[in-house]
Amino acid sequence: MNEREPENKRKFVSSVYKKRNKAFGELAHVKETFHSNEIVLDYIFKARCQGVTTGCSNCGNPLIFYKKVVGKLAYKCDCKKSKMIYPLKGTPLERTKKPLTLFIEIIYEMFCSKHSFTATQIDRKYDVCKNETSHLILNRISQWFGLAIMGSEFRDDSIIEVDEVYPYIRTGLGRYYKFKSGLGSERLQKVVVFLERDGIVKAIAVDETNTEMMKKLFRAHTKSSQTIFTDESPLYHFLGKDQEFVDYNHQSVNHKKKQWVTEGCNTNNVEGFNSYVKKYIHRIHLGVSPEKVQLYLNRIAFNYSHADKSMFEVLEILFNSLPKIGQSIENRVTCRRTEKLWDNAA
Repeated sequence: MNEREPENKRKFVSSVYKKRNKAFGELAHVKETFHSNEIVLDYIFKARCQGVTTGCSNCGNPLIFYKKVVGKLAYKCDCKKSKMIYPLKGTPLERTKKPLTLFIEIIYEMFCSKHSFTATQIDRKYDVCKNETSHLILNRISQWFGLAIMGSEFRDDSIIEVDEVYPYIRTGLGRYYKFKSGLGSERLQKVVVFLERDGIVKAIAVDETNTEMMKKLFRAHTKSSQTIFTDESPLYHFLGKDQEFVDYNHQSVNHKKKQWVTEGCNTNNVEGFNSYVKKYIHRIHLGVSPEKVQLYLNRIAFNYSHADKSMFEVLEILFNSLPKIGQSIENRVTCRRTEKLWDNAA
C-alpha cells in the first residue's frame, strides 16, 4: 500500500466498471487478435456476408469464398469477372483514411474508462490530426454504436422502464440571453429513455415530448407482450386506454405522492441511467450541440448496455450490427466533412 494513503481509507469503485475492467482484460490481447487492417476487414466482411444468399454473378460462388484484393479494401471472386465488393461501403467506416486497428483501440479505451474517451485524449495519445480529426473518428464510432443499439429489439417478455431526461445543451446564444426556466427552456434537450431490465437501453433525442411522439416511439420499440413501468406523467396515460395500446401491461408509480415502489413496480434503474446521462454531458463534455446530441446518447447507451461483456463480445455485436452486403442503413449519419448530415437514429 502506498505510504501516502491511510490504511482505513476506502476507494470507491463502481461495481459495473470493476466488472468491466476484469472482463476486458488487457489491451495486448486485443492487439494480438486484431494486429492488422486485413484481419479487421476480414471480420467485417464475414459478418456482413452472414445470411446473404446471393453470390458471384458469373460463377455463382457464395460471398464467403471471395478473396482479399491486394492493395485495396475489397474482395473479389476467383473467376475474376465479378465486381469487387467493398466491405466498408454503406457502413460508418466508409471512406475513412485511418487504419481500422485504430478504431479497435479507441473502442477499447472508451469501454475501459468510466467516463469514456474524449477527442482531446485521442489527440494526445494517437496524434490523429491529419486527414481525419478525432471528432470525426468519434462520430463514426458513435454512429456504429447507434446501429447496434437501435437495430436490436427488446425481449418479448421483458420489463421495460420508460422515463424522460432533460440535459443541458449548447444553443449558440450569448451568455446575456435570458433563458426561460423550467422544462420549456431552450437549453434543455428532450430525451426519452427505454431501459430493459437485464438488457439494453435506448436513449432517443426528440423535438417534443407529447402524446403523439410517445405513441410513435412505443409503436417502434415496444410490444404488447412486454411490461411497461413508468411514473405518473400524463404522457403515458394512453397505455392501456387507447385502442391501439389497450393490450399493454402498464404499471406506474406516483412520485408526487412519494411512492417509489408499488407492488414491484419502480423506475429506479432508468432514473439512475438518466443521472449518468446528465453527468456525462454536463461534466465531461460541458454540453453538446443539438445536431450531435444523438451521437453522444448512442455512446452512453451502448456503453451502459454492454458493461458486463468482454471486448471480443462487444466487437462481435458491433460487427453483426452492420447491414448485410447489398443493404443500406436507413437514416445513416454521414461522416463526410462536405456533407454534415446528422440524422437522428430514432
